[in-house]
Amino acid sequence: MAARKKVEVAVDPARDAEFDRAFELLRDLVDWSAVDQQFPVRGNAAYTTGIVL
Repeated sequence: MAARKKVEVAVDPARDAEFDRAFELLRDLVDWSAVDQQFPVRGNAAYTTGIVL
């Protein structure tokens, strides 16, 4: 098996901050417990609806 190479990923603080703001907005707008109740998972599901959203 070949050794894995370490990959450097450029960090952009402005884009990170923009993502954080978008995620906070999503958290403010969505009632996660209501989502999971309205769309219950089936027996073969790996994740809840809230996690997928």
